[in-house]
Amino acid sequence: MKNKYIIWSVILVLLLSSIIPITSSYEISSSNVIYVDDDNTEGPWDGSQTFPFCHIQDAVDNASSGDLVFVYDGFYIENVFIDIKLTLQGIDKNTTIIDGNGIKDCVYLSSKADGTIIKGFTIQHSGNNSGGGFFDEGIDIHASNTIVTNNIITDNPNNGIWLWCSTNNNISYNIIKNNHRAGIEANDLRYSTIYRNQFTKNYEWAVMFHIDGISIDNYIIENTFINNDYKGMCLARQSGNFILRNNFINNSGGHARSDFTFLSRSSSYTNLWDENYWDDWNHQRARRISGMLSFDIDWNPVDKPYQFNGGD
Repeated sequence: MKNKYIIWSVILVLLLSSIIPITSSYEISSSNVIYVDDDNTEGPWDGSQTFPFCHIQDAVDNASSGDLVFVYDGFYIENVFIDIKLTLQGIDKNTTIIDGNGIKDCVYLSSKADGTIIKGFTIQHSGNNSGGGFFDEGIDIHASNTIVTNNIITDNPNNGIWLWCSTNNNISYNIIKNNHRAGIEANDLRYSTIYRNQFTKNYEWAVMFHIDGISIDNYIIENTFINNDYKGMCLARQSGNFILRNNFINNSGGHARSDFTFLSRSSSYTNLWDENYWDDWNHQRARRISGMLSFDIDWNPVDKPYQFNGGD
């Protein structure tokens, strides 16, 4: 048994080193910079530092693929639609605010926006539409290869982030809180990483992998799930994912649930949970993840919560 743990530890180190190149100070390169400042109410507006656009959407509409849209601090009441590859960067996540004003998505990435980076914002107050299964979201992602890092995503009536039929995304170093459905909800998500985020006081789930689609080969690593009102994590008929070295603390409806993994449509019938901290673990044996028709188990829970530098 001891040899088994040594082998798994080596595998874990290799996994972590290969899938987490992102840091909270992610370096950005861009062919062109377009500036936005809501203080420039009188114009003119050409996107230069001297004459920045007043609205983020105007900058996006005048950008080319690969451009950086750099946003100075301010309160931007907008619904930003992105359909090309961009870097959208705020100067400070605490003072650069995209507010949806209760209408539609705050930020929408179409399937043409592969490779987009969103960094350095507070994103809040999306709409409340949930008709026909389509929700208004804080960030609505239909693209792949996206990076969402170093943001505060809060107070959205549905999900903080929605990931739809996409791959190779990285959601890292965010504070995701007070969203009324889930912090992150995903449908048919693959090969993506959710890393070093803090999930707190989300009203249903912190992270939810939806029963539809096949969400597989995703890595949920070194996050803190604390004081969420229902579940920290919920996996519905999904398997083949890796949940490693997270903190699960004081989530009132239970820390995690995994249902129907035996009925998943992937070739794997379990998810791998390992070295997570659970504040309700009895310190005597492996911790089973609750759920129906599932055999998910954290074989190596840890005794003390991790002290992560991220999402703060």
